[in-house]
Formats: sequence, C-alpha cells, structure tokens
Amino acid sequence: MKTLFVFLFVLLAFYSCDMDDPINAEDSLVTTDKETDAIELTAQSGSYLIWLNGASAETKKIADQLQAVNHYDKALSFNDLPGVDKSATLVAMARDTLNDLTIVGNVADFIAGTYTPEMIQDVRHNRQGVILIANDSKGEDLKEQMLKLFGLYVDKGYYKVSFPREQRYAYYDVNDPDALKKLCGTGGLIPNTRDMFSAPGPTDDPSAPEVTARALHAMKKIYISNRFYVYTSDYKYHMTGYESLLPYTAEIRNYVPRDDKRYDGLVDREWTIDVYNLRIYAPTNGDNMIAVYSSGGNGFSNRLDNSLVSLDNPPMYEVWALIWGLRNNAYTKINIRDGQRSQLNLKLIDFAPGLPETESTIGHSYSKSVGFDLGVSPVLKGDYCWGKSITYQLSEMTREVTRTITDAEMEYCWKWYPETLFRGSKAMKANGMIDGAAMISPAWYDILYDHVAGTPGTDNVFCDYDNDLQFNQNLLNYQQECAITARTTGASAGVVAVEITDGMALQRGGAWFTSWGQAVLHPLPSSAGTAYDTTVDVHKTTTVWIDYNNW
Repeated sequence: MKTLFVFLFVLLAFYSCDMDDPINAEDSLVTTDKETDAIELTAQSGSYLIWLNGASAETKKIADQLQAVNHYDKALSFNDLPGVDKSATLVAMARDTLNDLTIVGNVADFIAGTYTPEMIQDVRHNRQGVILIANDSKGEDLKEQMLKLFGLYVDKGYYKVSFPREQRYAYYDVNDPDALKKLCGTGGLIPNTRDMFSAPGPTDDPSAPEVTARALHAMKKIYISNRFYVYTSDYKYHMTGYESLLPYTAEIRNYVPRDDKRYDGLVDREWTIDVYNLRIYAPTNGDNMIAVYSSGGNGFSNRLDNSLVSLDNPPMYEVWALIWGLRNNAYTKINIRDGQRSQLNLKLIDFAPGLPETESTIGHSYSKSVGFDLGVSPVLKGDYCWGKSITYQLSEMTREVTRTITDAEMEYCWKWYPETLFRGSKAMKANGMIDGAAMISPAWYDILYDHVAGTPGTDNVFCDYDNDLQFNQNLLNYQQECAITARTTGASAGVVAVEITDGMALQRGGAWFTSWGQAVLHPLPSSAGTAYDTTVDVHKTTTVWIDYNNW
C-alpha cells in the first residue's frame, strides 16, 4: 500500500508539472517581456515580415498592407529583433531554411548609412524576399545603391525579389497609381497571381527551364511592363476656303487612361529578362547569359476615328474623308549595351521571330534550346526554352528586322506594317504612307452625293473596319513577339543596360472627292495640298541596369 501511495504521488506531481507548463505554440508567442518575446519568436521557424525602422513612414505602411494580405506568422520591426547586433540576428533568421522571411526597407536609409548593403545581400543570398522603396534621392544615387543591393536598377519606384525557384524581380514605377496595389496584392486583387495589374506569381511565361537547382540559383528573372495610352488630335469640324489642317499631335498617358476621352491607341507590353551568371560556380571559365523576350500584355491596339470635311471652292466643292488613329506601323527596339559603352562581352545566340518572308500560315511558334552543363567548367547546352505563338498572317502583315552589333552594343529593331487593307487592297503607297483611299466603301458615291445615309460631314465613307471581315483586322490589334538570347564565354559581363522601346506610328490619312464634271475619288494629298498624310510617333522606353558581379 505504501509503495502504491508513493507511485500515485509521483504520477500526480508529473501531471501537475505538465498542467502548469503546457506546450502550446500560440501561448508561447505571448509574454510580458518584450525582449524575451522577440528571442522566442526568432528561435521558432515560420513566416516573418520585418520592416526596417527608418525615416520613411511608408515602410511601415507597406508592411501593414503586406501583413493584411499574406498573414505572416509574425510581423515586427528591425529594432524589435533580439540581440545587440540585430543585423546578425536578421541574417541568422534568413539562413534558417525553415523560415519564410520578407524584409521591407527604404533605399534612403541605406544611402544614409543606417543599414549596410551587405545585410540585404546576405538575406538575398539565403533566398529570402526583399522589398525596397526607391522613391527618394537623385537618380544616380539610387542607381548606384540599387546595383549594390539588388544588382538591378530601372528608375524610381518599388522593387521586389522573391524566390519560388529562381530569383524573381519585379519593378513598379513610382508614377503608376496602382504601384502599391500591384506590390502588395491589395485593392481586391488576388495575391501571388500574374495578370496586367498584379505582381509576378507562378510561372506562366514562355520560359520553362528544366535545369538543375544550381542553375536556378544562378538565374534572375526580371519582369518589366511598358503600358501607355495614346490620345491624338481629332478633326470634327467643317472648313470653308483653303485652310491648313491642324498639326497631327499625340498625348501619352502612362498606366491609366483619361476619364474624359477615349484613347486612340494602346501599347501594352510585358517583358521578361532571364539573366544567368554561371561564373559563381566557375569564376575563371564560366558563362553569362541573357534572354530578353516579350511575355505578356495585350500588344498593340488602336481605334480609328473619321470625319468628312467640306471645302467650299466652286465649282470643285471638294470633300475630304479624314481618318486618324490609323496604325502606320508598330515597332520594338531592344538595345543591350555595356554600362561603360566600351566592351560588351555578350555574343548573340539567336533572335526571334526569324520567320521566312514567304511563309503564309496564320500562326507560328518559336522556341530556342539553350541549357546548362554544370560540370567542372559550366557551359551552355541542353534545354532552355522560350517561345510563344505568333498570331499574324504574313500575307497581311510584313515584319522588318534590322540589327546592329558592335563591340559596345547589340541592337535589334522589329517593325510591323500592313500589307493589305480592305478587300486585299495594297496598304502602303510608294511614299511609305498607308493609302486611306483603299479603305473607302464601294458605296462612297451614294453616301456623299445621293445622301443615302445622310448629309456630307456626318457620314463615314470608310469601310466598316470594326466588323467587316474583308478588312485586315491585324491593323487594329495584334501581338508582336520578339526575343534576343546572348551569352559570354569565360568573361564577366559587368554592368549591362537592357533598353526596351515599344511604340507605334499613328497616321492621319484618307481621300478626297470632286463632283464637278464627274465624281472622282482621289488619294491624299488634296489638289490644294491642305489635306495630306502625316504620322505621329508614340513610344515608351524602359532601361534596366543589371550588374553581373552582384549575384
């Protein structure tokens, strides 16, 4: 009996200890001592959001929005980290492979010396996420600091790097009113998905490299957007006597359209830059590679508008049929150059599209195989594929490619212009202008002179370009796919600038009519030379600076 009593007493003591100190993960996050709380928190593996205390209140604001969307296990400031050397604590947390760590900071604090670039580099090298606000300071100061922090610079804005497999970098322009929504996934947007308004998420672009994990560590995938709306001058008025037309002008609105007027043109191009640095595995005999390719967006589109203008000049009584917003051509330029404009070590592998001019199929896909052999001396071979369907018809559209390759730079320009217009009529005149007369409806005489559809000045004598299948619809909206792949062999590329320009030339054109003697259709210019063809160029250029020495 005495033995049984002792056994029950010991069992009760163990039970009491267990009840007094239960093992509960949630309770362990709550303590009255702030320093002890921080030590316990950072000792546990989980998801952490840490913002760097600094002069900018925007850092904490972005951290709050990120926490509201992603629900990290714990969000705390840099100053709340335990230990005397908080940078060492942060880096130690980053090295824990069981942690999911995201850092939010302001580049101005690094320029001021509050934090060191090496701290962020260590976090990146351990494949943890970093978000940086780069809105302050001069452009050159930001560029210098961003190349130290990320090895990447575009312009003032917000930068983000994440590591689902390879390093993924996204840039959001400070002038984009939706930049913070895209960065944080707020405003009703679904986080971690990729569309024209949200941040890069799961891979859905043409690049699907099946290479080793080591090669993915050597890769940076950079997402860039060129998006702008175009508004041109219109001609909704009557004219009497010989008066010159107003100049054909255009206004560009980046990212968002105007509220008071519909746009005449839209350029919506998303780009991906895949950058590899295999020298991190073989410094004396490694390869660098860069692939620049279009990976999304709605392409090039334009809306046509028109009016009839009466010129009172007895006995001719000319009538002009003017149309504007007509896309004369669309173009893309990719320029890759050495940062010092001296010696560019990149050599061309291939470019796309590289289709023969005689091909007439409505669609074509292109892919290029380049890959990696990560042996003692890494080389590029095997499978690395990008490519998308190119939806155009060469019998209706013509592609013109020009290139310039020197020791200091590599430049490609793709220009697309229409081959046909309405009912297969030839689009371009000898002077390089679209022939607006080829778009005139066969019923133009009835519309103008028999007033079947109304009175001159209010009717459209052009074909129904929105609905008529005999009109070249590629002229209104199409995707232009293009890419460059280049590499080095056994040499560092240094700082490389990738300049991407997307644009189009919109044309004002049309035809003129006379009714004296005999009703006749004429191409522009008019007999008086006051109505003529003219173009206006609209484009946007984005330059991405990449430091191959900062991986």
